[in-house]
Amino acid sequence: LEPDPKRTPRQRALGCGALVAVFVLTVCGYFWWAWTIPAWEPPERVLPEPNAWDEYVPAAKALQTASIQWRQAHHPNDYLGPYSADFPAEDRRMWVAHVRPHLDALRAAFKLECVVPLDYRHPEKPYSTYLTPLREVARMFQAEGMLAVAEGRWRDAAQSYLDNMEMASDVGRDTPLLIAMTAESMDAMGRARLEFAADRLDAEAARVILTRLTRIDAQWGTLQDCLRQEQARSLMIAQAMGPAVGRSFQAGWRRPEHRWRRWKDAATFVVYPRGRFFRQRFRAYEDLIAWSEQPYPDRGPAPVPSDPVVADYVVTRPQFYSRWERTRNAHSLFRLMLALRIYRLEEGVYPSGLVELEPILCTPLPLDPFADAPYRYERTEMGYRLWSVGPDAVDDEGDIAIDRYKWQSNIPSGDIVIERPTTRG
Repeated sequence: LEPDPKRTPRQRALGCGALVAVFVLTVCGYFWWAWTIPAWEPPERVLPEPNAWDEYVPAAKALQTASIQWRQAHHPNDYLGPYSADFPAEDRRMWVAHVRPHLDALRAAFKLECVVPLDYRHPEKPYSTYLTPLREVARMFQAEGMLAVAEGRWRDAAQSYLDNMEMASDVGRDTPLLIAMTAESMDAMGRARLEFAADRLDAEAARVILTRLTRIDAQWGTLQDCLRQEQARSLMIAQAMGPAVGRSFQAGWRRPEHRWRRWKDAATFVVYPRGRFFRQRFRAYEDLIAWSEQPYPDRGPAPVPSDPVVADYVVTRPQFYSRWERTRNAHSLFRLMLALRIYRLEEGVYPSGLVELEPILCTPLPLDPFADAPYRYERTEMGYRLWSVGPDAVDDEGDIAIDRYKWQSNIPSGDIVIERPTTRG
């Protein structure tokens, strides 16, 4: 192009300088937007005084230490020890007597309000420092209940299993995903044993267990609360990406089996724009929270972030999030099962419909979370059959049953079924 003869060299120089300035400002603005993290503060977490958590952790660590010392002294080569069904009853009795003071100290904290003090400023701090002792305590409650079962003390066994479930509800309420899933597994450990003991309870003991289980179920956390805490933790990690690079390299060298993952994380945090990473993560969890607020049958697949880098750091597999409905569903089915047992012990027969259980439940009939509708029930010649449509939200009329306590890598097909014959006392 021929230069404009009407413009002087000075004017042309100023025009080129303006274009260069606009280009530089545009590039700088983009990098400022892409790398600057917006001002954000984690939600305030009010801790009660006194806090049951302050009693749980010391008691759990002392309990774990006492148990390890006893096992090393009496059964050094037995990996499972008192947690095994084949463990000698007399040795289990000695072990329970040894750890009972610590169990009683932990039970005393059930009367207090519990809020887990999450450290948002150090989100990379491993949870294993206190989750491992608490998981060990869950196994100890199981072993104590197994001793009560061996001695025919069914009511005491049921209370031990409920202690496990109550601690799990305190630990998992309003916490990030990893802690909440650990609490759910602890709850499942107690439920599996409790179902066996509940079939041997009389009507009075079953009412006591039903009342306590109703209270525990009301205290259980929601998926929305878990996702909000996971969002807070995730955003704090995004803010701390600079220090996380050094920790990733160090951890990669210390743990060779995780080296590739650590190097990939470090490279992502260095190359990928931090501001974009933060905003995309925030938006991804906002979408997940909105998705979780829908009724389960209407949800569909969990929303996946469009950015593949961000999607690698956000959990979107549906089997993780269906665990909340599975826990709620298990509690509701178990409450109905206890109410059915009480009705039969008092009336001599099972009811013709679940509506007749409302006076025993003292609450409205629970709904199946997978269908947002009442549970299916039918009285049979030998007892009854009670079922939920299951995580696939398809009613198979109770003909295809899935394992209620087995972890499923995918959404299983089939119903969650409970059957009882009248001959079981």
